[in-house]
Formats: sequence, structure tokens, C-alpha cells
Amino acid sequence: MSLLTAAGVSVSFGARTLFSEVNFRIEPGDKIGFVGANGTGKTTLLKLIIGELQPDTGGFSRTSGLRLGYLEQHTCADSDATAMEEALTVFSALSAMERQLDEINETLSAAPTSELLSRQAELNEQFTKNGGLTYKSRTRSALLGLGLREEELSLPTRALSGGQKSKIGLAKLLLCDPQLILLDEPTNHLDIPSVEWLENYLLSSPAAVLMISHDRYFLDKVTNKTFELKNERLYCDNGNYSRHIQLEKERQLSIEREYENTLKEIHRIEGIIEKQRTFSMERNYRTIDHKQKSIDRLKAGLVAPDKMLKSVHFEFTPDSDSGNDVLFAENLKMTFPDGKTLFDNVTLDIKRAEHVFLLGANGSGKTTLLRTLKSDDNVRLGARVTLGYFDQLQADLTPEKTVLSEVWDAYPHLYETTVRNALAAFLFFGDDVFKKIETLSGGERARVALCKLMLSGNNLLLLDEPTNHLDLRSREALEEALLGFGGTLIVVSHDRYFINRLATKILWLENGTLTEYKGNYDEFLLKRQPETPTQAVKKTMGAGGAEYHQRKKRQSAINKLKTEIKKTEAAIEKTDRELEALSKQLEDPEISADYDKVLSISKDLDDKKALADRLMTQWAELNEDLEAAEKEDERTE
Repeated sequence: MSLLTAAGVSVSFGARTLFSEVNFRIEPGDKIGFVGANGTGKTTLLKLIIGELQPDTGGFSRTSGLRLGYLEQHTCADSDATAMEEALTVFSALSAMERQLDEINETLSAAPTSELLSRQAELNEQFTKNGGLTYKSRTRSALLGLGLREEELSLPTRALSGGQKSKIGLAKLLLCDPQLILLDEPTNHLDIPSVEWLENYLLSSPAAVLMISHDRYFLDKVTNKTFELKNERLYCDNGNYSRHIQLEKERQLSIEREYENTLKEIHRIEGIIEKQRTFSMERNYRTIDHKQKSIDRLKAGLVAPDKMLKSVHFEFTPDSDSGNDVLFAENLKMTFPDGKTLFDNVTLDIKRAEHVFLLGANGSGKTTLLRTLKSDDNVRLGARVTLGYFDQLQADLTPEKTVLSEVWDAYPHLYETTVRNALAAFLFFGDDVFKKIETLSGGERARVALCKLMLSGNNLLLLDEPTNHLDLRSREALEEALLGFGGTLIVVSHDRYFINRLATKILWLENGTLTEYKGNYDEFLLKRQPETPTQAVKKTMGAGGAEYHQRKKRQSAINKLKTEIKKTEAAIEKTDRELEALSKQLEDPEISADYDKVLSISKDLDDKKALADRLMTQWAELNEDLEAAEKEDERTE
């Protein structure tokens, strides 16, 4: 029996329809990823389910006595209660029972009676049956698993950060044992170890889960169904996020083909009608009438493809190439005034075109180290290196400025049309460019900062959590742009899908020490496991085990090939531009009259042509490898 069923649910705000005729069912044990662009109504749908909002049409039916948990129902208010005490309020009934048992035990030690002994036995049985022996240890485990430190458990909630309070709220929700859990961006404020703990918790939980998330790695690992709100409709697929994307592409391709074929048939019949009209005979009019009815039937059944959602599309293009040695640092150290050392004796040697990801638990010093790389005297930049920095807090944006002035003031030599075209690539159209920075959402502010970085033309980019606040389509656009970037990246991120697609090297910061791992995130996980590879897969991947790992391994290989293809294409384009420039030099009368210059340029042309041939051969081989890898992935799907 379904836990929850939605039938014909529609919601409008004024003249704008948010979504209409939404239908779905949630079965026991479902783990559903809920995706869609920002503003499509995902959070609104969750609030409809819990009854905080009412739909314009349709409604929901629930199984009798459904225990439903929603994170916002357990928000953690400021108080003198400690983090542990606040989380334990979920078990108030058990706490009360425990106090009763303490009182009975105290009374029994002074004056035992058969009535009290009977009551003690009854309470003990009930207490044990309801988890009284383990509720404190479960609470502590949940808080520590979500990333709170041991010493923070005894701090009053009023002294905690917003992120820490969110973790307490999430712990309370998970501990209250609901049958259906609704989560809105549960991985926000969580570092990678905490997200992995949450993944394993949800995979082992019998509860059904409906979760809004932009964390694609998390969605791929945990979910078995996917909902997407798009163009005012809800699409439901069996499978995780990657499977949903594949099915969506196939669905749209089929609709587009059917739409095009139907239009061709309509145009063909319209041509017949036009010819028939030229004959002016009675039987021709009967044919025209019959054909027109055919057209009407075709048009009535015509299904147009979904309109394309506006999405970010841009490129990072360095103004110049750096030397092979990009950044070198040794003996980097950060010590706080209280004497605590964040990191010590850190040495880095970054080469051109490397994609280096700096990972570690929250508080390990990742952002501090990244900032150190752009300002410390012990950091040396290589020849022709130009450095750009993306601040996750966007502290370099001026709140009072408009979007247009924020970007144009940074690049006053550009024409206004150039700046506005750049902003349009980041979805700032028309009057959007006159919005004040202080009025923008987190995602909009991030897009302004990325626009400024794109225009900088720097060949070394330091990025601190660049995917924070970006929706899925914007994250994917950023990935594609960085895959085609010809420069060097040093990135702090907890977006494991993003890391997996881009990383060539991972630096793990733990207890003040930096450890280097070659490869992407999946390879990093295997290398960090102390167990055998089989044990490591089971521990890391949870449900699905080796099958999940093999799927991720195949996808990782495909992503690597795509990355190499993009790099090769960028190199081909660069070589073509250089060949064109050299050819133009030979057309210059002054140069063509100088034998030595002609000889030198001709040699350069030959070298560039040879390089272009090698790159084209490499590109063809990579595409063949990619085609074979994708066929193998489809075969084993």
C-alpha cells in the first residue's frame, strides 16, 4: 500500500502557474531524488505534503497513521540546552520513563513493595522494548556522524553556528523514526565524511525518503526513483539521477522525432489540398474535406517537445599560456593566536593543466590554505602565471552596485555590449542587469562572481566551493566550462560528482598534514581504504556494493575520455589559430621579402602542421575509445 499519493495537484501564484496536474505515489522504502531548476516549486511541493500550504486543485491521500518527518519541523532554536540535550528531546517519552525508573529504584532501596516491583518490571520491559538502552548512544552517534565534534555536544545551542544547528535538526529528524522523510537540501553544511555517514544511514533505513538535492553523487548513490519539476509538470522515473537524465534525453529525442514527422505529414497533406483546390471539381472538394479532417486529427494529437529551460553557457579562456611550473610552495604553516596549528610543513608543486582538488573535513583548513596560496610569501608562481580567485562568500562583490556596474567596473576597458553579452551567458537579461547585488539570491551572486572570473582571462584559477548555491543545470554548465579550460585549477569542493568529473589530483588535508592522491574521487576513495579492495567497496558504497562501484568506475573512465577529448579539441583550435597567424605573416610583403624570416616561419608552419596531424589522430582515437566505452556501459546497464 502506498504511503502517500498525489492526485491532480496544481498551484498558482497570481497569474503564474507553478505546476499543474501533479500525480505520484510514494511506496514503502522508496528513496526518491527530487530535482529541478531553482524556482520551479520543489520546496512548495514539500510544504503541500506536510499541510503547510494548500493546493489550488487536487490533493494528497496518506496511509493511516503515517509518521512523516520534515526537517523544518525540527528547527533548532537558541537556548541554554546543549546540543546533546536538544537532540535528546526527540526521546522525551523515554527520558520521562527513565526518570520514573530512577525514582522507583530509589524508593525500592528504602521500602520495597510487590506493587513497586511489578511496576518496575513493567516499565523496564517497556523502556527496553522502545530502545531505552541505546537512545543516548544513538543520539551521540548521529550528531558525531553528521560532523559535530565531541566538545561541541556540550555547548549551548545559542553558541552554535547555523550549520551546526542544521545538523542537530537533521539528527532529530532521523532519530524520530518517521515512515516518510522529507529532506530539503540535506547535504548543505555537511562535509564529505558527514555526507557519507548520511548516505549510509538513509540506505540502511527502512523509511521512504523524498529529498530535494543538487548533490548528484549523493542522488546517484542513495536514490532508486527520480522526480523532476520542469515546465510546470512533474516527471517521474525509476532509477537514480544519472538514469533519469539518460531516460529524459531518450524521451525528448523520441518526442522531437515524432513531432517533426507529424509536422512533415501535415505539410504533405496541406500540399495535396493545395493541388486539389486548383481543379475546382466536386470530388476534389470531397477529397479536400477528408484531408482536412486528417490534418485536424494529427494536430489534435501533436505533442510539442518541452521548451528548453534557459541555462548558463560560458567558457573560461586564458589570455595566455603559463609555463609548465605553475605554483610552488614549501613549509606553509598556519597557527592561531591560541597556539592551535591548522596546518604545518605543507609543500605543493602544481604543474600546468592540472586539476587539483583540496579536500578534508570541515574545519581542517581547506579555505585558509587556498587563501594562503594567493598571498603567502612562501608561494611562488611560475612564468606567465596569472591568478584568479573565486570566493565562496562573494565578499568581493559590492552590495550597493548593480549587476552591470559590478562587472563593468572590474573591466572598464570593455564595451557595455560585451559586458551585457557576458552577463546574458549567466542568465542576466534585460533589466536583470540593473538589480542591486544586495537583492540577489545566493545562486545569482555566484553567477555574477563567475562572470567576473570568466572575463579575467587568468590561467590559474583558485575556486572555493564554486558549485555552492548553483542549481544542477548551472553546475553542469560550470563543469563543461572547466573541462574545456586550458589552464590550471586548484579547487576546494565537497561536490563529489563535480570532483569526479574534473580532478586529476586530490590533496587530502587532515590533522594539519597534506597527502597527495592521483586521480579522481572514486580512485581516491579506493586508495584511502585500509581494507582489501572488496571490503573497501562494500564499506564505501553501501547498498549495491560491487555493482555500484563498477558502474561508477565505468562512468569515471567515460568522463576521463570526455575530458581528454575536450582538452584535445581546445589544443586543435589553438593550433589552428596559430597556423592561421603564421600563414598571414607569410602574406606580409615585408616578411615575404626577408628570406631568413620566411624560412623560420615556414619551419614553424611545418611543426604546427605536424602537431595538428598528431592532435587530430589523438582526437579520433579518443572518440573511438569513448564510443566503445559508452557501448559497454549501455550493455552492462
